[in-house]
Amino acid sequence: MLKKVLSQLVSYCDIVECDHDPSELLFNIYESYLKKEFLNKEHSDYLVHNCRALELVTLEILNKYKTKTFQSLIPTKRFGNLFLPGESGITRDYLDRADLRNSDDYVVIYAVDVEENSCDIRVEYDNGRRPQNVWNYPVKNKIFWIIPTTTNITITKNKGNQINCFFTTTMQYV
Repeated sequence: MLKKVLSQLVSYCDIVECDHDPSELLFNIYESYLKKEFLNKEHSDYLVHNCRALELVTLEILNKYKTKTFQSLIPTKRFGNLFLPGESGITRDYLDRADLRNSDDYVVIYAVDVEENSCDIRVEYDNGRRPQNVWNYPVKNKIFWIIPTTTNITITKNKGNQINCFFTTTMQYV
């Protein structure tokens, strides 16, 4: 009997082991947060300027993905998110359904500075005829997740006592 996989949804999770200073990336996101909060209270994506920590983290993630899948990823958009205690992210769909050919393929979420066991990354996906399956990833510092854009992603309510900081990048594979 011949087996042919017609559809498959795969996500990856690993730790970033490079020597980088998370406070540099954290400061970068906080700086943007303060500027945006002064102008617009409803904005949740914060600009992340290029810095050494960002380059090291991105390179480490891209290398781990390429080693595992033999595919290369190209970063397209990047932003940071901050969640105050009691605050949660909105459910996001990163797939551009109006332009699927040029849409991003993966979302990479990196936990820059989070309180352990304070929130989860919730992934909602369809599995053939079984819609609305859910998978929760517990969040820890220096962990990244590579998740397909065909899923809905939510960062659950921050149950901790500190501000949780995440760095998000959308990517296309070549």
